[in-house]
Amino acid sequence: MRASFPDEMFDAVVSFYAIIHLPRDEHGSLFRRIYRMLRRGGLLLATLGSDDWVGTEEYQTFGVRMYWSHFGPDVYRRMLSDVGFQILQYSTEQEEFEGEREMTFYVLAVKI
Repeated sequence: MRASFPDEMFDAVVSFYAIIHLPRDEHGSLFRRIYRMLRRGGLLLATLGSDDWVGTEEYQTFGVRMYWSHFGPDVYRRMLSDVGFQILQYSTEQEEFEGEREMTFYVLAVKI
């Protein structure tokens, strides 16, 4: 959240399994920042939460608090659309992490 880049610098932003590690009340602000950094026609490909869950501060990694918190797909699609993205494709997939089955929401959106 602290990184700063000029407006319209990138053609694409890809974020796998990272946004869920920010407090969910920061997700909307992050999407606005990503939108600003993308050129017109720029793409966002991300994995997000598959359900509405207020996470916890589990532990510190490299001195930084690690969160797990997210909204569900309907909220994320609305948040991205409200920022100005057009959703091109999305899906929810079941995956296995460390022996446990989890659902992951994938989204591909474009800056219009």
